[in-house]
Amino acid sequence: MIPSRRDFLALSAAGAVCALLPSRIGAASQTGCIRLPDGRRIAFTEHGNPTGSDVAIYHHGLPSARREAEVLAQALCTFPNLRLIAFDRPGIGDSDPVARPSFCSWAKDLERCADALKLDRFALTGTSGGTPFALAAALAMPQRVTRAVMASPVAEHLRGRDNGDSAWFTRLAGSCPRSAKAFMATGRAIVKRSPEAAKKLIPLSPIEKTMLEDPAKLALVAGIMLDATKGGPAGPVAEAALLPGPWGLPLCRIQVPVIFFHGTEDRLAPQWMSPQLAKQIPGATYRIYAGEGHLSLPQNHAAEILATVVGQ
Repeated sequence: MIPSRRDFLALSAAGAVCALLPSRIGAASQTGCIRLPDGRRIAFTEHGNPTGSDVAIYHHGLPSARREAEVLAQALCTFPNLRLIAFDRPGIGDSDPVARPSFCSWAKDLERCADALKLDRFALTGTSGGTPFALAAALAMPQRVTRAVMASPVAEHLRGRDNGDSAWFTRLAGSCPRSAKAFMATGRAIVKRSPEAAKKLIPLSPIEKTMLEDPAKLALVAGIMLDATKGGPAGPVAEAALLPGPWGLPLCRIQVPVIFFHGTEDRLAPQWMSPQLAKQIPGATYRIYAGEGHLSLPQNHAAEILATVVGQ
């Protein structure tokens, strides 16, 4: 049953939840926003069962936005009790910016959002650059987070290692944000003119080149890139500058189960990053998939990821 407009106008201690409206992918998905105490808005989309007792919060990658959760939403029919909620982080998509974004500031924002939506217990999932944000939330809310399941995760960059084909951009974002913003703005303009350009802007593995021959999948990837920068490039660039590290997160203190999914052909977050993260987190595990790339892994293993999210 889809909640009514009235259901989502109630106030909570964390802020006001604006009315949910149908999203682009049908009646099973709805969009809304949460007004935080400082006045900022955090936009979100819900997929799946709006009253489901299994709740997961999706953390998008970079440059990306909450629409990325549609990759996992395709498999929700197998999980009728799952409520999947994806947020645009501050300064991305339809969410207002924050003066100094950080992993820990996001964890605080997410806690307020969870309060506003009256979420007691929930899992964390997502991909890529969303990883440190999700891990910060796991650290901040050990009594509320049930587990964290991340696909194609990034780790702090290590000297002497292959840090991925996007490492140059994250370094640029930290050293010369003006140039990084100009590059991202130019990329947005190119993709807006022709979604086909997304294939040239993203380092693709062979399986991903084949995947993006599908017009629907290409449209989704291009749409996500455009959504990420719809409020300008400042938000994504500020996040990109954080990714190389140091993150300043005591990963050894994470108390919840953590599982990583990684492809051997990942050109953006090389395969070594999952084992590197796992050895820092007590009890963390990882699964390696031969032939999968950064984008193809969550696309091709959505049902398995969601099964892990709900603890199956």
